[in-house]
Amino acid sequence: MCRGSTLCISQTQLCDTLRDCPDGFDEESCITKCPNRGEFRCKDRRKCIERSLVCDGRSHCQDGSDEVGCQTIAAPTSQTLPLKCRMGSRLCKDGKECVLHSHVCDGEVDCKDGSDEQDCELLCKAGQFQCAHGKKCIDQQQVCDGKAQCQDRSDEMDCFKPTKSCRHRCDNNSRCIPETFLCDGERDCADGSDEE
Repeated sequence: MCRGSTLCISQTQLCDTLRDCPDGFDEESCITKCPNRGEFRCKDRRKCIERSLVCDGRSHCQDGSDEVGCQTIAAPTSQTLPLKCRMGSRLCKDGKECVLHSHVCDGEVDCKDGSDEQDCELLCKAGQFQCAHGKKCIDQQQVCDGKAQCQDRSDEMDCFKPTKSCRHRCDNNSRCIPETFLCDGERDCADGSDEE
């Protein structure tokens, strides 16, 4: 949300060189030039990293721009060096990229070879809720608590509350969505009213 305004902008509109907020808040704190010579500026203009971290097989930029367009490193034996994934990630089956553990079996293909969504059998235990997309179970107590634990947010959908306590109704007043879903860059209401 823009400072001092009710205008919502997407995360992708931050530091994109276009002034989207009336006061230009979305372009503040953006890096135009790295302070130290020889540093790499991430494409999203939010961070500078050491050049030695570029193309090292691990993403250090939030947008992953430090690992885009990198050539495979060939060892003298003409075999390629295995990609090392950072903690909290695992290698896709093709060995060409890493995927966060939280993105494995979440219903969205992240690995180009689709291996992060293979062999995802799941049966939720009693007292658990299965997310609509993907293979994730959460405690029933986390359903309709105002915080999305499922990546598809299915644990926070169709949570009916009395009209007085519902800050935002959508889809012909048939649904109430949590205030935290307003202006967060993701369209939760079919009519898009949560992002207006």
